[in-house]
Amino acid sequence: MKLWSDEQLIKSLPRYQHMKNQSSQRFDVSRFVDIEARINLIKSETAARFSYDRVKTATLNYEHRQALIKSLEDKSKRASYEGNLFAKSLLEKEIEEIVSH
Repeated sequence: MKLWSDEQLIKSLPRYQHMKNQSSQRFDVSRFVDIEARINLIKSETAARFSYDRVKTATLNYEHRQALIKSLEDKSKRASYEGNLFAKSLLEKEIEEIVSH
């Protein structure tokens, strides 16, 4: 079951990391949200979502594979724009795996 959309995953991690940094300075957000647990949950969901699946991609024809690569490249650019280097690196690894197979 998906907890977040891809877009939410890309945007959420930098926001929660920023909240974690800010909570120690002015306002303690941790009273309301377990930030560390949320960051770990987002990272695990991101890793599960943006990891290479050989069985899934083995059945794709050339056009579908190119469309998948384009979609992943767009998500990677969006992750970079949002400052989510974790998702960006996972997406780039997935693209490399798809291209190499």
